[in-house]
Amino acid sequence: MYRGKMSEEERISIEEYLFSEWGLEKAPAVSSLDGLSAEPGTLVPEFSSNVLDYSLLLPSGPAAITITATKTDLLSTVVGDGNFIVSKDTILNIVVTSEDSTSTTTYTIRIELETNVEDVDVQSFRIYPNPVKNVLTVELNRGETGAYVKLINMTGNVVSEKYEHSPVIKIDTGALPEGMYYLSVRTEKHSVIQKIVKH
Repeated sequence: MYRGKMSEEERISIEEYLFSEWGLEKAPAVSSLDGLSAEPGTLVPEFSSNVLDYSLLLPSGPAAITITATKTDLLSTVVGDGNFIVSKDTILNIVVTSEDSTSTTTYTIRIELETNVEDVDVQSFRIYPNPVKNVLTVELNRGETGAYVKLINMTGNVVSEKYEHSPVIKIDTGALPEGMYYLSVRTEKHSVIQKIVKH
């Protein structure tokens, strides 16, 4: 009886032999999550295993948060979940590696301060109309010369994204389906995520 420690090559060789002898197929390598959550705060968009980029909306910062990742395959490994002290613009990467190390998936969480436009300094942004039909307008204050804007649907797909070097930015929403969206606006001095309703 063999009692020594088996090398990784020997383990793989024996495993491949047994699978071929018994006519079995190996399960594909899985490096995904079944769940991703944060306390406190809200992930935007809601978690879906095929969405890799999220914003975490926090009421204020810096804050102590807990990121919990639920693996699809219990034998895969996860690095990057746990407890953190974060502030605005912190980026967290949660990396999932399959059991056989052949597949890796990275989920990214960007920390944002949750702000309704009414709560932002009046001279920072104006976003209108909301609800919107054809054109959404973002007006910056006099000190801001441009912004990066991103419109995200509820499944996490970016439907509009651009940087404009202008104090007034127009976003064409006419062709978008009706429903709820998230608008992210970032300037050098301010950022906001706002729920937008498309009629």
